[in-house]
Amino acid sequence: MATRAPIKKPRPASGVTPTVRSTSPVWLWPSLRQAAVLLRVDPATLSRRKVATEPYGQERRLAPTLVLELCDRYYRRGDIGELAAALVEHARPQAHSLDELESLEADVERYLTASRSAQRQGADDAWLTEAQRRLPKDVYQRVLEVVGGGEPVESFRGARFDEDDEG
Repeated sequence: MATRAPIKKPRPASGVTPTVRSTSPVWLWPSLRQAAVLLRVDPATLSRRKVATEPYGQERRLAPTLVLELCDRYYRRGDIGELAAALVEHARPQAHSLDELESLEADVERYLTASRSAQRQGADDAWLTEAQRRLPKDVYQRVLEVVGGGEPVESFRGARFDEDDEG
């Protein structure tokens, strides 16, 4: 009696998914091959990474936010601002209306805002950690007051002038 091969269970996608979800129409997204050209990598590189794609006809499309994230995290071969502009230019001929193109632009802006604020927060945390390590405790507390928007330091407690006063 012949034994049957076990049925393979589908595995969940273990690939890279974007941290900022894209809400623009799928037909504006670049295909896997087009995204590879924009990122300046071989298409097989993206296939091996198992990035999250969306089927569109016979193509697999990548969300613009995912393309930006791949550029930001892994493939630092070009400027992310130039890539963002290239994504918008790529979508311009496919857009049926100005609203669709604006939704893609909003996705790009949302990703850039989220990624830059996270980087700024990390830089601020690193600076404060270094200040805590190097400064005496009382000086560090004053730094926290200034940075955290607490009470102003003594040098700023002087007389305040009215905005219309020129003195």
